[in-house]
Amino acid sequence: MEISYLNKADLTPGDILLCYSDSLVGKSEYMQNGYSHVAIVTGDKTVADSDSSGVKKTDIEPLLDDYGHVAVLRTPELWGSERITKLDVFVSNKIGSGFNKAGMYRLPERKEKLQNVAMDKIHGYFEGTFKPKSHDQNIFFCSEFITAVFIEVGIIEESASIVFSPETFSPEDIGRDKAFGFFIGYIKPYDEYEIPEEDYLRTSI
Repeated sequence: MEISYLNKADLTPGDILLCYSDSLVGKSEYMQNGYSHVAIVTGDKTVADSDSSGVKKTDIEPLLDDYGHVAVLRTPELWGSERITKLDVFVSNKIGSGFNKAGMYRLPERKEKLQNVAMDKIHGYFEGTFKPKSHDQNIFFCSEFITAVFIEVGIIEESASIVFSPETFSPEDIGRDKAFGFFIGYIKPYDEYEIPEEDYLRTSI
């Protein structure tokens, strides 16, 4: 299958940017494929993410410097003007929020715990005895921030946020779940760069 490549100018608001590092392939259960960071394109086509410096707006070049290639996920039908405005407002309000390092390391534990109690929480939600934890916080790891964005703009509804709990989603979880978009191609750091043969997204178009 022919690989699709994109340029920075091809990015549109709402695009998800999955960042690959070959040194992290297989380092943990949640980085089997090397995708260890995730960001989102905002309304002005800059990039918002949360890394060790906290929530910020940046450009794609630093991502390509710090990682290898970037895989782009997109579902344009989800991103009308109202949702793009909500995205921009949420990002603006969270600029400077801290990095949730402890939460990142507790992700496997929290994911396992959620799997054990998810159905009870769903039943409780519809019975009126349980309400999902607020996503409107001031500390995020990268995929926690992106999942919170999708809840804030309404792509992930409150009832679904029980299962799509921000604190339990890794970058690779986002890459696998079509709720966040469909893979449309890669952005390479330089022309000679080659996408690894084992990259699972190569066969997902």
